[in-house]
Amino acid sequence: MLGFTISTCMANNTLTGHVYAKNTENPLPYANIILQGTTIGVATDINGKFILKNIKEGNYKIIASYSGYLSEEKLININSDFEIDFYLEETSYDINTVVVTGTRTEKSLKDVPILTNVISKSQIESTGAINIRDALSLSLPNINFHSSVTGMSMQLAGLEAKYTVFLMDGEKISGETNGNIDYNRLKTADIERIEIIKGASGILYGSNAIGGVVNIITKKPTQAIEATVGTRYSKFNEFDTDASVGFILKNFSSKTNLYLNSTDGYDLTPESINEMTQEPFKSKSLKQKFEYKVSEKLNFEASGKYYERERFDSDLIPIHKKDYDYSYNFKSTYRISTINSISAVWHSDTYITKNVEELFDNKESATYENTFSNARLTGTFKILEKNTLSTGLEYIEDKLFSNRIEGEENRISDIIFYAQNEFDICSFFTAIAGLRTNIHSEYGFHIVPQISTMFKLSSMKLRAGYSMGYRSPSIKELYMNFSPVPVIEIYGNPDLTPETAQYFSLSAEYSKSFLNASVSVYQNNIENMITEVQDLIDPTIWVYDNINTVQVNGIDFNLRARLKYGFLLNASYSFTDSEDKTSGSQMLGTSKNNAGFMIQHNLTKKRYRLSINLKANYYGEVPFQEMDDITGDVSSELFKAHTIWKLTTTHKIYSGIFLTLGIDNIFNTLELENIMNLNPGRRYFAGLRLDIHKLNINK
Repeated sequence: MLGFTISTCMANNTLTGHVYAKNTENPLPYANIILQGTTIGVATDINGKFILKNIKEGNYKIIASYSGYLSEEKLININSDFEIDFYLEETSYDINTVVVTGTRTEKSLKDVPILTNVISKSQIESTGAINIRDALSLSLPNINFHSSVTGMSMQLAGLEAKYTVFLMDGEKISGETNGNIDYNRLKTADIERIEIIKGASGILYGSNAIGGVVNIITKKPTQAIEATVGTRYSKFNEFDTDASVGFILKNFSSKTNLYLNSTDGYDLTPESINEMTQEPFKSKSLKQKFEYKVSEKLNFEASGKYYERERFDSDLIPIHKKDYDYSYNFKSTYRISTINSISAVWHSDTYITKNVEELFDNKESATYENTFSNARLTGTFKILEKNTLSTGLEYIEDKLFSNRIEGEENRISDIIFYAQNEFDICSFFTAIAGLRTNIHSEYGFHIVPQISTMFKLSSMKLRAGYSMGYRSPSIKELYMNFSPVPVIEIYGNPDLTPETAQYFSLSAEYSKSFLNASVSVYQNNIENMITEVQDLIDPTIWVYDNINTVQVNGIDFNLRARLKYGFLLNASYSFTDSEDKTSGSQMLGTSKNNAGFMIQHNLTKKRYRLSINLKANYYGEVPFQEMDDITGDVSSELFKAHTIWKLTTTHKIYSGIFLTLGIDNIFNTLELENIMNLNPGRRYFAGLRLDIHKLNINK
């Protein structure tokens, strides 16, 4: 840390400087500069220069960051105009990245007592990942996506998707089918980074956060005016197109995003006349975000998103599905100081599924409508010198309409208070302890505690934690009857009880600019797990019930290294023993062994930068049950282990032209009986992106 003291008295000051690469001293254009704990931030220009105006007198932490480089932070005391330069060092993993998910406060990754995985936008771009499934596989080898009759399903660390909370900029994403959200809504073009926490996180994120939290952080405008447009094409006429425009006008900023996606689908089993592996669909979404800084202390944000997807069934029934989503968010933050702040949030997300009746002029009728609403008041306060208190008061309402619910509508609600205190006990030891209290409309009062600790020893960090998870049954599990396939009927059960979990974790992390390695072991014990139970008399009838006790034991290993001659190496391995204690068998849909490998080579020559990325993901064998579509009989099967290889090349031409060329599933791995393998054989893809505001061809 480097401190500066300026002695001249001025009310409003200007801070200027440059950001350079440490090894070459070349300027880094479009690096991000922020004053932590404020709304002040800017990006460097083509020459690596930045200007921050109208800064009040006071002490600040200024942070400079750039993809592929170690962020640098400095402490400054400002009371006059000042100039400061940064020299950033290339890194395999930026441990100075500012993250928010683990504590719901801004902290450098290296200082978070809860082990957090971060996927950066540079990682996403270098691998050509355009959807959340591909992006998450960059960091988590034990995450599996597979297709089912109800759509795409996910499992993380041996648990179904209903135990993982997905957030967009800290707000929960609504609408689920069989515990899964509509993953097609989550495109990567506007992602700044993805933060992932594994294990129970009930204090900050409540019910469902038993298996983990995935928080998708989107980009903010950093230039006076900026615009991008991109498109990608691959096999089966799969098109992905996105465009965005943003601007900053004094204290007001705006960001608009548009996405279009379509595919003809594919069929890996043409003998099944009335069923395609991937049905054709088309989707579009529009997102708008405004931000207004009333002053350096008061800030307002407003955002909204519209999403639409139409799925074209291949069966002979003249009805197909159409999905809609409407969400909006209002947030106001008052910064008492650079450390103390209060925020108020109102968030609402409505997901709707409709039947499109093809014989009646495509008339639409709603079959499912889920609205999640959240009012939240939070505060962060520095208490004494070494304590930081985070508190929150929330009201949550989950409302579901369906023609499969008696009375067609039901709702549940929660009143929540949480408090979490961070103790900086000494320079090398930090602890976080807190609790969350819920008053649930169906299940009354309960408390969820959590404690996490971190011990620093030079470049080594040791973390240990305990947390309780608590998951209330969803409205669907309580009251909704539905048919995933025509021959099966699943019934809700109003007599269900909540699930509870006890989560223990221990991890060690070693970090240098050229190397980051971590190993973590964990155990997750879940009581009263809710699952579908087949009727003993009628095999076509299933009912939700609390019958399972599950123990998940796991170990994760991650290695990131910056080698010589422009090479980067990532390797990861996960062992997950997910046991159903009730039956003594491995949990269905989970694989014990998963691994990931990625090597990347970067080459820069004048205005051209080439990145070659080779990635492989190994998925171990998976037990599953197969149901006969006619009789409803269930048989046990085993998916074979397989590996998917992907090669991506990205070409940066001049300042704002990016060309992507690649091959997905290089060796054409295709297991027709293995629905865990979504990839339909070898596919070539090509994409082009223009950052219009960065184009500077003449220079």
